[in-house]
Amino acid sequence: YWAERDLLNFAKNIKCAVLMAHGFNDWNVVPEHSFRISEALKGKVPLIQYYHQDGHGGDPPFELVNRWFSRFLYDVKNNVENGPK
Repeated sequence: YWAERDLLNFAKNIKCAVLMAHGFNDWNVVPEHSFRISEALKGKVPLIQYYHQDGHGGDPPFELVNRWFSRFLYDVKNNVENGPK
């Protein structure tokens, strides 16, 4: 059941920039799950991880989301990819 839902199986097909958010107090998805995907994507696509102390869900700050999508959807040169990882 869970093996079919493991997104790591699809990581090799990802070709777009990735902004991944993960809550350390998520009782459904443990940090290892997002870490494994991040490791599979490193060096292949632009990648940033936003870890937080909330549970499942929990959005990154609006400013970060705005800068990330402005950069990779609209090609705005805002240097977001060189910020904290």
